[in-house]
Amino acid sequence: MNRKTIREGVKVEGIGLHSGGRAKVFLHPCEGGHGIVFSVHNEQGSALIPALTPFVAETRRRVALAKDGVSVQTVEHLLAACFGMGVTDLLVEVYGNELPIGDGSALIWVEAFRDAGMVELNEPAPVFSVPDSVAVGNGNGVVRVMPAEHFIAHFFFATEHRWLASKRRVLMKRRTTLRQRLHPPELSVSGKK
Repeated sequence: MNRKTIREGVKVEGIGLHSGGRAKVFLHPCEGGHGIVFSVHNEQGSALIPALTPFVAETRRRVALAKDGVSVQTVEHLLAACFGMGVTDLLVEVYGNELPIGDGSALIWVEAFRDAGMVELNEPAPVFSVPDSVAVGNGNGVVRVMPAEHFIAHFFFATEHRWLASKRRVLMKRRTTLRQRLHPPELSVSGKK
């Protein structure tokens, strides 16, 4: 698999889930090897923040990235869309403290990628392998990563909250697109697709 970026720039606007503030985001294509980088402009200042673990500043109910006193939050939905669509190189220009939440899924970003078009770059994509099982937890939950031939994720959400139900989900590499999984076609009145 080769690295990928978007064909042309695209703009996404909306409201941040945690801040309630308006945000403007411009997605720009970039050359292979740059990775995913956030160019953040807000009242804290301006900074280029790579989407890498050393820049993770917050993970409680959202993922925030920070560098040089400048941060941007709720980046996980965009990064999930990048992973699902195979986008490895992208410049994310953000005006605000937080990315727009859309419908709460990654659909807003998947649709932006679709509108911009995708380009395969002439460079192999990085391959991440897990040689041994690793587990990280905080008392309320655990994430376990184990070696496997293909990507597969088991997700279980348990709660005693009266309005929420426990959920179990298995995600694996499929032939359907991420957009189809996030936004399946509606059924017609006759029950046929």
